[in-house]
Amino acid sequence: MALKDAFGLTYSGATDAGLSSYARAVRELQCFIGDPVGSIDSAIADEPSFVMAHVFKGYLFGLATEREGTAVARTCHAVALPLAGTARERAHVAALGLLPAAAGMTPPASSRPSPSTIRSTR
Repeated sequence: MALKDAFGLTYSGATDAGLSSYARAVRELQCFIGDPVGSIDSAIADEPSFVMAHVFKGYLFGLATEREGTAVARTCHAVALPLAGTARERAHVAALGLLPAAAGMTPPASSRPSPSTIRSTR
C-alpha cells in the first residue's frame, strides 16, 4: 500500500498508523524532542514493508557519531533494498547504502552505483 503525506510524497508500504509514527519521528528529530528512534521503530513494527521508515532509521544511525551505528544503518539498508518502490525511495535507499563509506567503511557492492548510473544522473 502507498500513502501520500501533506507534501504529496508517496510512501510505499506505509499504513495510516505507520505514517503517523513516521511523521512523529521526523518532527521529534527536527525539534530535538521525544524519541525519534522509538517512534520510527513503531512505524516499522506497524508495517515492516514501510520503505522510508527503514531509511529514516538508517539515516539516524548512519549519521551518528558512534561507530556501532554503522551496523544498524547497514541492516536498515539491507531490509529497505528489496522494498524500494518509487524513484525517490530508491534514491534514498541508494544514499543510505553509501553512508558506511563516509564513515570509513566499504559499502556492500550491491549498493554502489555503477559508473553509467552516475553519468546518467549528471
